[in-house]
Amino acid sequence: MLWTLLGYLLPMISAVIIIPILVRRMGSDSFGLLTFVWMVVGYSTFLDLGIGRALTQGIAARIGRDDENTIPAIVFTGVGILLAMGVLGGLGLALGSGWISSRFLKVPVSLVQDAHRCLLIASLAVPLVVIGAALRGVLEAYQKFREISLIRSFMGVLLYLSALPILWFTRNVWVIVATLVVVRVIEVGAYAIQCLQTLPFEFKKISPQAGLLKSLMSFGLWSTVNNLIGSLMSFAYADRLFLSSMVGTSALAYFGTPFDMAVRVLILPTSLVGVLFPALSNLGKDSERSTELVHQSMRLVVFGTAPIFMFLVTVANPLLTLWIGPDFAKNSSLIFQFILMGMFMVSLTYVPFAYIQAAGRPDLSAKRHMLEIPFYVIGSLTAIHYLGAKGSGLIWFLWSIIDLILIMQIMRKLMGHSAATGIGKEWILLATYFGVSFTAGISGLLWFEMVVAILLPLHLLYWGWTHLLHPEDHSVLVRWIPWLSTISPTHP
Repeated sequence: MLWTLLGYLLPMISAVIIIPILVRRMGSDSFGLLTFVWMVVGYSTFLDLGIGRALTQGIAARIGRDDENTIPAIVFTGVGILLAMGVLGGLGLALGSGWISSRFLKVPVSLVQDAHRCLLIASLAVPLVVIGAALRGVLEAYQKFREISLIRSFMGVLLYLSALPILWFTRNVWVIVATLVVVRVIEVGAYAIQCLQTLPFEFKKISPQAGLLKSLMSFGLWSTVNNLIGSLMSFAYADRLFLSSMVGTSALAYFGTPFDMAVRVLILPTSLVGVLFPALSNLGKDSERSTELVHQSMRLVVFGTAPIFMFLVTVANPLLTLWIGPDFAKNSSLIFQFILMGMFMVSLTYVPFAYIQAAGRPDLSAKRHMLEIPFYVIGSLTAIHYLGAKGSGLIWFLWSIIDLILIMQIMRKLMGHSAATGIGKEWILLATYFGVSFTAGISGLLWFEMVVAILLPLHLLYWGWTHLLHPEDHSVLVRWIPWLSTISPTHP
C-alpha cells in the first residue's frame, strides 16, 4: 500500500511544482490547450472497459487455485482486446482532430493549427495508455507493487519535467505533446519488460482464446457501468451539472472547489485497494484470511483517513478563509464540512468494493448504483431548488451514508456472516468525534475550533494505534516509520 501511495504522491508533487512554471512560460491559452490534451489522453483509460481489472482478478484467482496453465491465454486475450480498443480510440481521435481543433475548442486562431497537430500526435498515445493499463493489471495480479510504483513515479514526474527544457527552444504545444507520447512508449516498455520477467511462460507458444472473451467482457462491462454511473454520484458530476444549470457558476464554485480539495484524501484508500484487490482475488471470497484482510483494511482506512477528515471538518471555515477569502468561506464552509464527512464514508466503501469485485461480482456493485441514481437525482434537484449549493452538499453527505450501508450489506451476504467491518462498536465513537468536530466547525469560535482540531485527531490517532490496529499492522508501519515503536499498544 505504501509503495502504491508513493506512486501516486510523487507525480502529484511534481505537478504542484512544475505546473505554475508551465503556466507562466506558456501563457494561459497554450497551457489550456496542453491541459485539454492531457485530459483527453487521461480519459482514454475508459477504453479499458474494465478489462485491466478483469485481468487482475482472473490471473490472481488462478494463481490462488494453483491453475496457472490458463494464465497465458487470459493475458493474450485481454491484451488483444485492449490493443484493438486502443487503436480504434486513437483512430477516432485522429479523425476528429480537425473538427475538435477548429469547431469545438475555443482557442485563438493562432493556436488552431497547433491544436490540430497536438490531437493528431495525442492519438498515438491512446493505445499506449490502454495497453499500459492491461500490463499494469497483469503485474498487480502478481502483486508487483514496488515495480509498478517505481515505473509510475518515474514516468509521472518525467511527464511534467520533460516539458520544461522544450520551452527553451519553442512555444509550440505539439512538441510537448510529442514528448508525452515518448514518455508513454517508455512506460509501456517498462511494464512489458516487467511482465516478461514475471510471467512463467514463453510468449511464442501462446495465442488468444475466444472462449475467455465472454468472461473478460462481462466482468469489464459491469465494472465500466459501475464506474460511469458511480462517478455521477461519487465524484458529484451530476451535482456540478445541476448547479451550473439551475443556480449558476458561482454556486458550482462553492461546491466544486471544496469537493476537489476533499477528494485528494482518497489517495490513501485508492492505494490500499490497488493492493487489496489482487490479494483478495488470490485468496477467494470464502477464505478466512480474506475476511481478516478485509477487517485489517477497514482498520487501516479508518486510522489513515479519519483524523485527516476530522481535522478538516473542524477548521473548514478558517482554512477556506486563508486559502481563498472570507466571502468564499462564508458561502462554502458548511458545504465543505458536509463533503468531508461524506468523503470519509466514501473512503470506507473502497474495501467492500474491492472484496465484491475480487469475488467476481462487479454486477452487484453496479446494480447498487443503478438503484441509487434515480433517488439521488430527485433528491439533488429538490435540495438545489430550495437550498442551492448547500442542499447539494447535504444530499451528497446523506447519499454517502446510504451507499456505505448498501455496499456493506452486499459484502456481508457474499461473506455469509455479519462480522464484515472489522471495527464494529467503534462506529459510535467515530460518529461522536465527527459530531464534535462539526459542532466546533460551525461554532464560529476560533479558539474552540483550534482546540478541537488539535486534540481530537491526536487522540483518535493514539486510540487507533493502541486499540484499533493489530500487531500485524504495527509491524508493517514500524518498518516504514520506526519511531512508532515507542508507542506501546494495549489490546483489550
